[in-house]
Amino acid sequence: FVCSKQFSILLVLSIDGYLSYDIFEIQLWGKHLRNSLDQLPLMCPYPWPQSLLLLNNCSIHHGLSVK
Repeated sequence: FVCSKQFSILLVLSIDGYLSYDIFEIQLWGKHLRNSLDQLPLMCPYPWPQSLLLLNNCSIHHGLSVK
């Protein structure tokens, strides 16, 4: 078994199912995350449905383009 390609997946889930996903054959950077966030369906103010966006502590989540 030989791995020759690596993939990164940006996946957005809701209680009702998938909202968005992107699959990349490259290392992800902040610009990729920003483009994926721009393609998200409308987010709502809290406490309405689809009002929370959770990100882990990955370094690309701290970039200026994401904030």
